[in-house]
Amino acid sequence: MKKIKLLLLPFVLLLTFVLSCQKDMDEAFDLPQVQDNLKGSNLRQTYEKRFKNDSLLTALKIEPIWNTSVEFEHAIEVAFKTDGKLSFPSSKKGLKGGGRERLLLLEKPQGGYSIIKVRYKPSEDFKKDLKKINTGNFTKEQFDGIITLEELSSGKMKVMELSQGKLLKSRMRYKSSRNNNLRVKDDCVLIECFAEDTNWYQWSNASGEWYYTNTNTEYYCEYTYLGECGNVDPNNGEDPYGCDVNPNSPWCNGGGGSSTFGSTALSAGDRPLAIFSSKCDGLSDLWSRSISSGKEVNGVITLDGTFLVTQVSGILGGEFKGVYGYQGTLYYYFPVDGGAAPTFQGTIVSGGKYYIPIKATIHSHTPCVNDGTDGVTGNHSSDDVFFANKFPEASHYVLGCGAIGQFSGTSYGYFNIHTGTISQMCTTLP
Repeated sequence: MKKIKLLLLPFVLLLTFVLSCQKDMDEAFDLPQVQDNLKGSNLRQTYEKRFKNDSLLTALKIEPIWNTSVEFEHAIEVAFKTDGKLSFPSSKKGLKGGGRERLLLLEKPQGGYSIIKVRYKPSEDFKKDLKKINTGNFTKEQFDGIITLEELSSGKMKVMELSQGKLLKSRMRYKSSRNNNLRVKDDCVLIECFAEDTNWYQWSNASGEWYYTNTNTEYYCEYTYLGECGNVDPNNGEDPYGCDVNPNSPWCNGGGGSSTFGSTALSAGDRPLAIFSSKCDGLSDLWSRSISSGKEVNGVITLDGTFLVTQVSGILGGEFKGVYGYQGTLYYYFPVDGGAAPTFQGTIVSGGKYYIPIKATIHSHTPCVNDGTDGVTGNHSSDDVFFANKFPEASHYVLGCGAIGQFSGTSYGYFNIHTGTISQMCTTLP
């Protein structure tokens, strides 16, 4: 018996060393340990058994790190190694505050599984602990930055841009052979191509730590589809990660998701340039600013009928900043900047911003001053169609030269067109 014990001693020491290295590995990169979201379940064991010899993971040399699992009702998310290495999206913050990659193993409602690589790349504004972020809580944890979802079997990639947990916009991404930046925009699509770096680290048993090996550069193009220009979307408009396609996704159900995932927003606006209790006075001010500046001017009408002149845009328009749609209500939002707090009906204060419910948007068309048209007759731009389609929660108007017209996201023509003076046209606003 003593000889057996002596023979076992080197093995015990080796096992202790291996476990110590694993512990050092976890601590080095602060890999989160098991979070038992489903008490008494064997979900991790089920997934580990199912994917132990998965052909796709084997082909891609991907190895899940099972003791980092976060469990959901129909999915499990884990850290992973690729060919024995860890990868981190590069970030200005450096390694500790840099990006993070995870593997989401997701049940499909029709049967089978999806394997999705999830890349979290925080913005400069994100101050929370990135290690706590996963696909079930990124909205609740108010994640700031870019989340990329890549389904490994199909290669389809979706990019989500979030601010304080709210989805600003999403777009499809494709791998590219280009090695230079590109930005092309027409009425149908915005194409942006760029390079993205990933830093790779490998564990050294000799030193007992992770060490940097190389930075890999990959090239991508992202497509944002604008307006109704025919079937130009290769995905036919279907979002492969949308809750209507797979309601089992953690962000769609009780596994930790949040209804704010479905919200839409543009970048935050500014404190209103002018506020009028009279819609007629507000419309008059908006048009006066348009004529004096030679640029388009934006405004909104609150639920209680107050007219806010919000922004001077460009000669041919531009982004209508500060609009946010959520659960059937459209808001105009801007940062809390020390000015007097707005007192409009239903105003919400959240995340350092005011959200004012609105029932209409309006912007001017100034080219009519020089081109001899009334600014609303005929078809309007695809940008206006896209805007109204994205924010159907309110009515949308254009003020031209002696005419005002309403537009929607389902047609290129104006409707409810009224002509006359400002004092006459203002009475047609809601």
